[in-house]
Amino acid sequence: QDFCSLLATEADKFSTDTEIKIVHNFTEGHEKELRVEKCTCEFLHSVLTECLNNGIRHGSATQFFVHLTCDSAHIKLMVSDNGVGLEGLSEAEKKNRLDNGYGLRKMREYIMAHAGVFKVDGDDGFQIQVELPLTTGTKGKEEQ
Repeated sequence: QDFCSLLATEADKFSTDTEIKIVHNFTEGHEKELRVEKCTCEFLHSVLTECLNNGIRHGSATQFFVHLTCDSAHIKLMVSDNGVGLEGLSEAEKKNRLDNGYGLRKMREYIMAHAGVFKVDGDDGFQIQVELPLTTGTKGKEEQ
């Protein structure tokens, strides 16, 4: 509950500061107590803030959709925006941005080290999906 409240507060504060709409589900359907490691909570919080900041800075987004789900084995955070995404870029430029962006690289490295799944889609706005096991694993995977 504290983790969901933290994410909701962050999203609401960002929305107030920027006057950009953020639709999220942090206060819905997370009534049961989650056992999420502190490092996972901190990482997902940083993913949220990175996506929100980058959505404005690089994508000129005016709206965000943030969805958190979990089951007994995984926690998944999806952040999407209505910005320009990777529209108009060549395949080489898209690959360069996805491979060399500092924030994306740090997310990818963390997820790979913690047996998670990382998905990025820049075709219609920009979307990042992060899925992490609630228990420590050995190897993650990336999908683009």
